[in-house]
Amino acid sequence: MIKTESLRKAFVVSSSLNLLNKIFSYLKILVLVAVAGMGDMLDSYFIALSVVAIYIVIFGDVFDSLGVPELSRAWENKRYDEFNKITGHLFILAILLTIILNFLLFFTYQYFLIFQAYGFSKEKKEIVVKMLVYLIPFTVCYLPYHAIGAFFRSQKYLSFFYFTQLIGSIVTLTYILLFNQRLQDIPISASIGLIAGFIVMLSLGIKRYVLVCKFEFSYVSVLFKNFIPLLLILGTLQLYNVVDRSFASQLNSGAISAMYYPMVLVSAFTAIIGVKDIIVSDLSTTQCIVKLVDNLVYFAIYIAIPISVFIKINVEPIVNILLDFGKLTDQNKMDTVVALSMYIIILLPAMVSPIFYRLLQVYNKMHVIFITSLAGVALNALMNYTFMHVFNMGMSGLLLATNINYISFSLIMVFYTYQKLDLYLNIKGYIARFFVLGTICIISVLVINVLFSDSNIWILSIKLIIFLLLYSLALFLLPYKELDYFKNKIKSIMKLKTI
Repeated sequence: MIKTESLRKAFVVSSSLNLLNKIFSYLKILVLVAVAGMGDMLDSYFIALSVVAIYIVIFGDVFDSLGVPELSRAWENKRYDEFNKITGHLFILAILLTIILNFLLFFTYQYFLIFQAYGFSKEKKEIVVKMLVYLIPFTVCYLPYHAIGAFFRSQKYLSFFYFTQLIGSIVTLTYILLFNQRLQDIPISASIGLIAGFIVMLSLGIKRYVLVCKFEFSYVSVLFKNFIPLLLILGTLQLYNVVDRSFASQLNSGAISAMYYPMVLVSAFTAIIGVKDIIVSDLSTTQCIVKLVDNLVYFAIYIAIPISVFIKINVEPIVNILLDFGKLTDQNKMDTVVALSMYIIILLPAMVSPIFYRLLQVYNKMHVIFITSLAGVALNALMNYTFMHVFNMGMSGLLLATNINYISFSLIMVFYTYQKLDLYLNIKGYIARFFVLGTICIISVLVINVLFSDSNIWILSIKLIIFLLLYSLALFLLPYKELDYFKNKIKSIMKLKTI
């Protein structure tokens, strides 16, 4: 029997499981890099994943963004018949979308590759096509998996949802450790991982929820009245990746892999504050939205600032340690250093933006996200071309354009929420904590680096431990109310030890 989780417990458990899931995903990339190196094979695989994301993955967010709020309201108001009707329609819709979208993918992918893999040779594009074939099981299971996942998340059974994702990641990593000599092993590992998670999800979901009902298009059209606007937003957000991949395909072989590797590393850190699935259900029902959002933003700042500062200042030794194996060239390592040093800058926006994205969605302000995203894509393409081809900045230019767009997008959402929704968020508190913690972290890391000049794995570990101790001490001394809970916990533990 799965028990509904409180917000605090859901936050801790889901974040922990999501972080474990990201760690296994990261380990998978490490294995792929060690076996295949950063070259044509991995570049082609990541382009194939981008194609699948455009055709299939963006529709998975429909169940999060539209399905979960409706399900949460029905469940909270004890309208159980309505809840069952929604689950049945959502699952059938997932099946129908899967069929339609896979046919669309099969007949039109070659036209999409013209833009997505613009700089690829004919041979590399053929590798992408082969990867897509072995990703078919992934594309078939993805939407039904997320539909059932939405049912669990709407009732705050978050730990089970993330547990199924963790199972998939473990299966994927196990497969790639055992079988990694053939080109098709890479996409097959992703497919069987999702299949494993889906089987576990379906085995319990079929017992708990109504998955089949009399399907009424009129009911779905009312239920998903914002389907088209949301789809436009999700498609526009995916265009960021399309533009970036298109320009990245014009760089040297392995550049796309070098960019993807740090993205996985950064996404593992964002999983620490995996609020997307909590936000989408709790913002639909909670009456304390301002306090919830403020606390989530504070938490993101406390986590992101020390991680960003430590990695940014020590990026080169970190990459050398993490990539000191496998079939890697000096150019691969140099590209990864550049990519990680740029991506880590947007760790805080990556943690904060989902909070405000969901908040605007709950307040039915999706047009703001759409207009901002569309303008951002156009600006991103212009800056990519300018930085890469006019100023010859290569990968640094591409990543600089991405950072400018991401930070701008996040700031627009934050200030729009503050000014237009009459939510009196503590913006000054955000800014104060950002600068205070940033200053403390920068000074601490620089002083530690002066005291320990070497950068092997043991010295780097000592630096990290000392830095974390200093940062923890600083948090204990800072007079911020949201830290009182943790301070009191620590004081109570110290008192018990002295008894």
